[in-house]
Amino acid sequence: GDRPGLATVKAGAVVLPAVGAGDFAGTPTATWAPKRQDGAAGAAFTLNARNNDDPDSVMPRGSIAVVDPIAGTFTLILSWTKTALGVKLSALGTTFGYVLAITAPPSGFAPPAAGLVTLIGGADAAASPPAAAKATVLAA
Repeated sequence: GDRPGLATVKAGAVVLPAVGAGDFAGTPTATWAPKRQDGAAGAAFTLNARNNDDPDSVMPRGSIAVVDPIAGTFTLILSWTKTALGVKLSALGTTFGYVLAITAPPSGFAPPAAGLVTLIGGADAAASPPAAAKATVLAA
């Protein structure tokens, strides 16, 4: 898609991770590496943040849940939160373009109501084609 995600897997071996969470950090590439589920030293894998030059230094947070050693599966959750105050409607695409494609309704942009906006829906990236998550922001 045109917004490929918050992070990419760094080349190398991948093993089952332990349940846990952490923030991406470091320079020049912000990374997050969950611990191994088997308790051995080292990381299960390393994720690189996709946008290391975010002007506000807003990096994702990673979380591992529901590790199933029998099936060899786990749940990876990446989240990203950015607060922007006083953003011009014409600058929404620039301000949040790191992860969002923002389109105006047929009637054009209108000032949004105050509050938190959460994307819902979507499908795993392995889906063909993947379904994009969406949110509708109501006008004030």
